Amino acid sequence: MSCLRVMVVHRASRMMLGNPQSSSKTKSLSYHVMLEKGLIHPAGRGLFSILPLVVFYISGKFFGQRVIDKLVRLIEEELNAIGAFKMCMPSLGAKELWRNVGRWDKIGAEIFRVTDREGKEFCLQPTAEEMITQIAAQRGLRRRTMFPFMIYQTTPKFRDEMNPRFGLLRSREFLMNDLYSFDISEEDALKTYRIVSQAYNHILQDTLQFEVHVVRADNGQIGGAVSHEYHLPSTSGEDSIVYCEKCSKGINAELARRHEKPCSECTEECLKVIPSVEIAHTFQLGDLFSKSLGARYQNVAMVMNCYGLGIGRIMAAAIDVLSPDQNSLRLPDAICPFKMAIIPPADSSKIDPELASYAISLAQQLDSTTNLHNEVFYDDRTDYSIGKRLLLATQLGIPHIAVVGSRVANLFGCRPMVEYFTVKSHQADPIEVGILSHKELFELVEYM
Repeated sequence: MSCLRVMVVHRASRMMLGNPQSSSKTKSLSYHVMLEKGLIHPAGRGLFSILPLVVFYISGKFFGQRVIDKLVRLIEEELNAIGAFKMCMPSLGAKELWRNVGRWDKIGAEIFRVTDREGKEFCLQPTAEEMITQIAAQRGLRRRTMFPFMIYQTTPKFRDEMNPRFGLLRSREFLMNDLYSFDISEEDALKTYRIVSQAYNHILQDTLQFEVHVVRADNGQIGGAVSHEYHLPSTSGEDSIVYCEKCSKGINAELARRHEKPCSECTEECLKVIPSVEIAHTFQLGDLFSKSLGARYQNVAMVMNCYGLGIGRIMAAAIDVLSPDQNSLRLPDAICPFKMAIIPPADSSKIDPELASYAISLAQQLDSTTNLHNEVFYDDRTDYSIGKRLLLATQLGIPHIAVVGSRVANLFGCRPMVEYFTVKSHQADPIEVGILSHKELFELVEYM
């Protein structure tokens, strides 16, 4: 039996859009924009609710958290493509498990600890190396064909930040995609590390089109031999990297404070300090966890790597880097809230009623296309002028806008026409492309 696709045209009048009473005083552009445009709502110090951006109910599902959902989907599709499996582990980690590798006592006040009614201690896990290694040890990876074994989850994590600020850039609860890999030799583990690193580069550089710097970093409390951080240059970032323009290598600020250099040939003249936001981190762990927890293949400790992508941080950093001002939301096209906005005539305009009927019909036809299904924003708040709705769609960062208004009314008798605008990163105003016919608009849609 064939499955009919449900038409989804998102009407602005049904949405939780923006917060006109927002009066946040913050230096962080992304924090201000996310509050102003209704992406997040503060729930306490360093805690935030991720708002739907669109309230729409159909077939038993809410289509909410659009930006986060799109970002998670494209990350998980990339990880699935390299052979990783998705799972979900508990947020609570037992003290006994964490003590096996010594992390319970190493991690200080930034970890949330809880005690149950029987007096047993747990932590809200910021990462899950112990738990996934225990699973690998107890369930066993018995076949050679199972390697490299890669498994990931996308779940909330927790950190008792001393100074939570800048919204999702430094919060006490955050969404993270964490992946763990197991191999039977150091050589194989290095190959897997490169495969996942290539997937990260494809996500961040090719799909999201970020200018990412991958730099050498300290392994910190997680341990292991080698680690790399992924940084997005940003003037509002709390992090920084030292980058060599000569060898194109870099190190994080912590290594720089130890007077390390990107490479042995680097001199002060070729080094550049770049303010940034860390959005991902990868680690080569060796057998640190597998030896302690008994994860073995043919009696040899497995070799592990771990990898993490900060979902909320990626979104916030993108807004910081791409948005032109505090009134405008800009995101990569792959994760923008909607791809196309349709603006019908205003109530106050004395235009042929057929034009208004055409506008909703156009939205439905666009939704029926492969590229724009579930991506059409229909601003039916016709008590607002066309100019105001064009401004609001621009501020929401919708990259393509079609206006059905007075400028095309005189042409409508001959053939359906729309005014077409585009919205770009770093630019506050919409770019007027011109008047397009119905056919020309749909030809353009094929390339979106």
